[in-house]
Amino acid sequence: MVYTFLLSIGTGLNLILLVMPAMGVFVIAMALISKKKNENTRGIKTIFYTMLGIGVFMIALGIFLMFQIDMPASISIGNGWVSTNTNSLFGTGNINITATQISGAYIANIKTGNITLSFRKDGTSNGYGFNTGLFLLSNGATANVASSNSTDIIIKLNDGGYVILGDNDTSLLASVFSKNVYNIS
Repeated sequence: MVYTFLLSIGTGLNLILLVMPAMGVFVIAMALISKKKNENTRGIKTIFYTMLGIGVFMIALGIFLMFQIDMPASISIGNGWVSTNTNSLFGTGNINITATQISGAYIANIKTGNITLSFRKDGTSNGYGFNTGLFLLSNGATANVASSNSTDIIIKLNDGGYVILGDNDTSLLASVFSKNVYNIS
């Protein structure tokens, strides 16, 4: 049996991203208004087409980012393995780990625990607990992170790296992980 946990960035950022397409519509409206008022002015065509292009670009970029950011990351757990999948725009992609690659696992808070996230190398972090990607840890090691919570499963790998997993129900995630992959101490 495979268990899948979805990590969503939430709707707050999507609402902020609505501002970009709205501003694009505003820029296009301003271009149309200025063209009507100044039809006989020299150089207005250049300004009009520039503003029109900027408006269309803002709308397209805003819509593209909304769809990319809304794609949830996922954690899948099966018998003897765990994998993460983060979308390619804001994360490191797929990570697959077997039980034989793990040297230890425990639950800790990544904001205040022994190991904290120090620096994001690749991926995203929204400041509200959603972290995906490659991070430098406070102990100098590197971690692949897929988490929507600050209380997470910290997995130490045999090669010295870490994988940090968490979702809104860390206790359920930890229970499934302990039962199927590696016993959490």
